Amino acid sequence: MRNIGKVLLGSVIAISTIYAAPVACTDGVFDNGNAGTSIFTNGCTIGDKLYNNFSLTGASPTNTTLTFNMTGQEFHVSLTNGTSANTTSFLNAFTWGFDISVISGPDQIVSLKDQAFYAIGTGTTGVTVTDQKTGSGGTALTCSSATGVSTGCLFTMIPGSETAGPSTLTTGKTLVHSAVTFTPGTGGILNSFEADFLQTTPSQVPEPATFGFMGAGLLALGMFRRNRISKIQ
Repeated sequence: MRNIGKVLLGSVIAISTIYAAPVACTDGVFDNGNAGTSIFTNGCTIGDKLYNNFSLTGASPTNTTLTFNMTGQEFHVSLTNGTSANTTSFLNAFTWGFDISVISGPDQIVSLKDQAFYAIGTGTTGVTVTDQKTGSGGTALTCSSATGVSTGCLFTMIPGSETAGPSTLTTGKTLVHSAVTFTPGTGGILNSFEADFLQTTPSQVPEPATFGFMGAGLLALGMFRRNRISKIQ
């Protein structure tokens, strides 16, 4: 028995080493999409949310910053070039992908919103930023009608309005994937992009199946007790 216990303990330690928990989310800087910290390769957590499966291609500026923030039940993640969103810019096309998931409790993501800062002025013809939101495994989501949000939870940022959503999900989800694409057009400039995820705790109302299982359990317990009493008598 002792040997078996040692083997099991060793297995647990080995598994824990292989599947180390993600670190806490902190602002990180990397160059040209090359990860500089484990945040970008292993994911990170903030509150009860996991930021994971990060990817960025095509962004040419160095010192690109990924910023995390949690305000109440609202999770914010921003992609910015340089130290100030108002003075430095993404000049070339890029794509940015990531997952946001709930890792504990009964909470679900119920609302989505995107925000972008453009250098509004001359030479911004053709600037577009789109963000395709999908569920776990790429499943389609259904969003409520909102400015800049089309069928299938496709967010389209419009220079001048800068904000798409917030849009409510028809069904709350524990994971949402974002695929952001920036097209600069002719002389277009994008300073930063922020994705917001609003989360709430759904009411814990027992489903009909739950009541069925409870009833079956009580019935079985009653029959067991009745048989036991009969044997004693």
